[in-house]
Amino acid sequence: MLLFTILAFLGAHALRGQIAEEFPNAEAISIRASFREHAHHVGEKVGRARAATAPAATSAGPSTAAELERLAALHDRGSIDDEEYATAKRRVLSAS
Repeated sequence: MLLFTILAFLGAHALRGQIAEEFPNAEAISIRASFREHAHHVGEKVGRARAATAPAATSAGPSTAAELERLAALHDRGSIDDEEYATAKRRVLSAS
């Protein structure tokens, strides 16, 4: 098991050297930074999805801004097409 571990580290070192030779201008980033960036993007998507599907906090119905944000989120996800988005947007703006 120790031999395989040593061989794995030597192989990773050799591969890293080959990559550095083939792509000398590539920017090196750490795995931690890569995961942090990915988690941030996933968090933003989850937040937008929650905002788009969350019920309005007021009893009088959703505000115009909240309804427009919900429609924009649906349009961005591809749930509604351009024509449906424009029609719904006109309806929301005319109701306010």
